Parts: sequence; C-alpha cells; structure tokens
Amino acid sequence: MNFMINQLVKDWAWQVNDGMPDPKDRTHLEVLEAVLKQNKYSEEFIQELIHQIKNPILEKTGDTSATTLFHEVITGIFVANPGAKIATGEDVLAYFKNGTIKAVNSSLGVVAIESLSQARYLNAKTFPKPSIISDAKSLASKIRSKFGTASIVWWTGPTNDASKFGAADIVVDKKYGISLKYGAGQLKNLTVNTFAQTVLGSNPNVNVMKDIMKTYSGEFDKMTTDWVALFVNEVKLTKNKLAIKLAKSIASSTSTWDSYQKKKLKLTEIELLVNALKITSLNVGKTEKQGVRYLIKKLFEIKKWPQWQKTRNTYFNTIFGGYFRSIEDNISNGLGKLFKKQLSVQENDLYYAAKGGKDFKYIPGEKAFDKLTSRLQFTYQYNPSGSGYEFVLNILNEAGKPLGSISIKFRWKDGQMNGTIITTSDAKWVVKDWSEIIPGAK
Repeated sequence: MNFMINQLVKDWAWQVNDGMPDPKDRTHLEVLEAVLKQNKYSEEFIQELIHQIKNPILEKTGDTSATTLFHEVITGIFVANPGAKIATGEDVLAYFKNGTIKAVNSSLGVVAIESLSQARYLNAKTFPKPSIISDAKSLASKIRSKFGTASIVWWTGPTNDASKFGAADIVVDKKYGISLKYGAGQLKNLTVNTFAQTVLGSNPNVNVMKDIMKTYSGEFDKMTTDWVALFVNEVKLTKNKLAIKLAKSIASSTSTWDSYQKKKLKLTEIELLVNALKITSLNVGKTEKQGVRYLIKKLFEIKKWPQWQKTRNTYFNTIFGGYFRSIEDNISNGLGKLFKKQLSVQENDLYYAAKGGKDFKYIPGEKAFDKLTSRLQFTYQYNPSGSGYEFVLNILNEAGKPLGSISIKFRWKDGQMNGTIITTSDAKWVVKDWSEIIPGAK
C-alpha cells in the first residue's frame, strides 16, 4: 500500500506546475483526484488517500522534530542531487537508501536511518511542508554555488553537536560543516545556566535560575501577590459573589511563588470563574492540569492589564538587575566568550546558512576566530524589555564603530508568571558585510 501511494504521489508531482504537490492547494488535490480516476481507482480508495494527504502526521505543540529533520535532510539531498523529486517522507527515505545522504554519529560513523526515532516520519503518509522543500532547495542552490554539487553529504542530526563539526547540520564532501536555519533562523538559545557558565565560568552543576529565585525569593513572592491581586480585581468587576469569594480564597492560599505555581482548581471552580469572567477560549484540560497559573495567564492574555508591565519591570530590575550587578566585576571578561558561544564557534570552520541562502556566513574555527576577533570591542547593558528582561551584548570594531548586537532575553517559557524562566536570543547587525565583524570572513 505504501509503495502504491508513493508511486501515485510521484505521478501527481509530475502533473502540478512546479513538481511540488501542495496538500493545502485545492487545485493540486483536484489534479490528484483526476490522476486516480484515470488509473481507475475506486472512489473509496480515492477518498481514503486524499484524507491521508489532508491529514498528515502533525508535530505536537512545541515539537519541531519533523520540521527539523525534513529541512536539514532535504537540503542535503538537493546539495547532492539538484533534480531530486521529493513529495513524501518515503521519498526522503529512498535517498538515504541509495546513499545520496547518510546519517552519521558523533564519531562520523554511518548509522542506519531506520534505527533513529526520526524514521517515524519517513513514510508515504507524511508530507513535508512545501515551504520547507522550497527553502531547502534555495539553501542547497547557495551551498552548491560555494562548494559545487556534493559527492557525499552527511546528516549530522544524530551527533547532538558532539562531532568535530560541532553545530553543523550537514557536512558536504567530508569537509564543509554547515549549520542550517529554516527561514530567517535564529541564534543558539542558551539556557540560563549556559549563559552564566559562558560569561562567568560558573560551575556547570549549579542551577543558576534556582539560585536567583532563592536569593530573591521575597521579590518573587511579592510579585506573585501583586499579580494575583490583579486577578482578584478583575473578578470583582463581575459582581459575582461566589466567584469573588473563590478569587479571595485563591489569593489567600497563593501568597508565595511556589504556592502559586502549585495551586490547583476543581472543575466546578474552573467553571464558576470561566462563566463569571466570560472566558470563551480556555482549555479546561490544561487548566485542571496546571491550575491557577494557567487560568490567570490566559485571563491576562485577554485583558492585558496595563499596570502589570510596570509592576513586573520593577521586580525584574531588583531581581535580574541585582543579579547582574552582583557579577559585574566578572562580566567584561566573559563577553568575548559569550559572542563565540552564540555564534556556535567550534574547533573546525563552520558555515551558517539561513533565509533560503540569502544569509550565508563563514564562521572560522576556534583558533582562527580568536585571532581574527582579537581587536573587536564588547560592551553590554541590561534592562527590562517587552515580556521579560534583556541582556544586550554590543560588538564594535577597533575604532569603536558599532557592528551589531546580540540580545539575550529572560522570559517565561509558557506565558506571564507561568512556570520556568528561559532565555532566547536574537541578533541585529548594523553592517551588511560580515567581514567587518569577522575580518577575513568569506
């Protein structure tokens, strides 16, 4: 059945304009239906197949494993074979089987793709998004223009950055490690711990965020009380006596950060608050699982309490500003290391490719990088920003001309006051010529 479906999809690909069937394009589906009818397939078979195409295996929320796999691997396939025809996951598997691309481990030994967890996507019922295939094609074209059509491509996904090619996603002709980013891409998002270890050289076994929360537990507790008070005030506006009584009870039992994070609600309590507050888009299952913190987060997303940002910023200035001030004497010595870490500098040279090949940068290996960037200057600042707190690393040339900046934001992973604080990274370059940032860069 899988082989039959795959053959049909290949026939389908030949009859659409660009050779890339789009399951979301109604006209493409009409072409497929016509192909099936011409080949005298039953109406039942046609409807089943179209249903499979319209309902491919989807990634869970927050899970980008299929997107990552297809983007990296399909780019590698097109680097070695510009004329490759890819419509399904089974097509991708075929290029592993014929040796166009090979999965390797941290020792760069070839591993069977079927042995990896990602193999679950390599079947005839899984359809890579057309936008992924298009971006991969464009990236591959840029890569071939630099290094030629590859005779061998390694997919380094299974290495977890542990091979000598580090953060590379594919390796071309055993020499050129390339880090691929889908669309605009982004910098490596360092964890709070990694940030501290890089800048300060702190103990890798120390949980920095836990230490910050312990040191500033009083501020976290006061911030929690102020946050819950906004919720109580919102409930009071409903004039619903039972809901107001419940809100006050919640406030009295969540006077600390830890108690707020753990506070659960009964289904009857959820229904009472939802009806009183007229929240129509609440996931009741998540609210039962996560409790008060999820409900109030969702309420904030609707109401956008204007006073909250000022309140939160005051506390964050005390918490994160206090933390950065306490380590200020050590920060300056670690800024160069932070720049290196954010660019994924490693032992060997690395190429960075994003935006369909429009953003293509050479990042030299560690020794060359240290030599080339020895004259760069680094400054920094930290302030509240948007939904969290921001540490900004500024990069300047020898004459003090700004070249760009890297922003590392501390924010809640799952929305305001809900669970863990994480870091995300972004870069803004003032100059267009990468060689101004890394002299000698290609």
